[in-house]
Amino acid sequence: MEDLGMDVPMPMDLPEDNFLKSDQLRQTMTNDVSNGSLLFGIKSQDRTVEDAIRGRRFVEDSGKVLRFDGQWDERHNVGGIVHDLEVRYFIEDDTVSIKEKQATTEAVSA
Repeated sequence: MEDLGMDVPMPMDLPEDNFLKSDQLRQTMTNDVSNGSLLFGIKSQDRTVEDAIRGRRFVEDSGKVLRFDGQWDERHNVGGIVHDLEVRYFIEDDTVSIKEKQATTEAVSA
């Protein structure tokens, strides 16, 4: 392409692949478990690789929460209203919390 007068950039390093990194970690942990060596500082024979990954992720992601605002529309039912919700996703253990926001007296119809 340089013969045609086009600038060709220098080769770049590939970006990190999180899936490949987690697969390599899983392989390393599988080898550690099969060798009977320590796994995250704990020697255990009844823990699976998935348990170890889940435990490590629980510690690394402790306290991380995604918060979303949402609405639940029940107006299609007789007397239905729109509920304002707060949805929280807890990353450390993949759980979800849904809480209805309190309506102010101004928002309630008479």
